[in-house]
Formats: sequence, structure tokens, C-alpha cells
Amino acid sequence: MIIILKVREKGSTLIEVLITVLIVAVGLLGMANLQLKSTMLSNDSSIRAEAANLAHEIADRLYVNALSASAGLYTFALADPKIPAADVDSVVEEDLNRWVDSAANFRGKFAISNIVASAGKPAFYLMRICWPDKLALTPTTCDNEFRYEAARK
Repeated sequence: MIIILKVREKGSTLIEVLITVLIVAVGLLGMANLQLKSTMLSNDSSIRAEAANLAHEIADRLYVNALSASAGLYTFALADPKIPAADVDSVVEEDLNRWVDSAANFRGKFAISNIVASAGKPAFYLMRICWPDKLALTPTTCDNEFRYEAARK
């Protein structure tokens, strides 16, 4: 007569352990990717807030010095961070110099455009602030941009 003894397994097999390690590794990689994406988006949000603050600061200066703003003295190009000579009003030069100094630590470029209406009077100013995208394969100067319009009455 043959006696069959039932032996209960104790512990885990090697395949079970490997599958568990694989599942945990995939989960941890996903969490690391999520953390990296969160950090990058937080950095982009910080730059966007800084650009908005720069635009609002110069818009306030335009509003205070409305006569010079109406004459188009606050206009300068994106590629040229040098302040245009404002012979008429030294307040314009002071405003722009202070604004460019505060924007010196910004990680991008900026411009102020005077958009002229049909009657020859400025309709509004357009502040364009842009910065490169660090994640782009070939980052350019203006991958991301913040545009702010300040209307004149």
C-alpha cells in the first residue's frame, strides 16, 4: 500500500518574488516620473508668475506716466534689452531702467510694443515676455510666452 502524504507549501517561490519585485519597481518608477513632472510644472508656473509680475509692473508705470506712454516713448523691441533714449521725459528712461533692472534676473526676454489705433493715437500697449522651454529638443528664445495688454483711454 502506498501512503501519500500531503505536504503544505511554506514561503514563496522564486517566480512569485520576482513578479512582486517587478510590480513594485514599475510603481516606484511611475511615482518618480510623477515627481519629476510635478517639479518641472512647478518651475514653469514660477516663471509664468514672474512674467506676469513684470508685465503688471510696467503696466502700472505706463498708467502713471500716461502722456509719455501716449507719445510711444515706452516702446522697445524683444531682441534689444537696451533702453531707448527718451530725451523728452527722463521719467520714461528712469521707469524703463528700473523695469529692466528688475527683469535682469528673469530667465527670458521681454518687449513692450505700442499698438497704434487708426487715428494715430495708441490704442494699447502690448507687453510680451517669453522664455525658452527647457524640455524642448531644440529650445528657442520664445517657446513659452506671456502677453499682457494695457489699454489706454
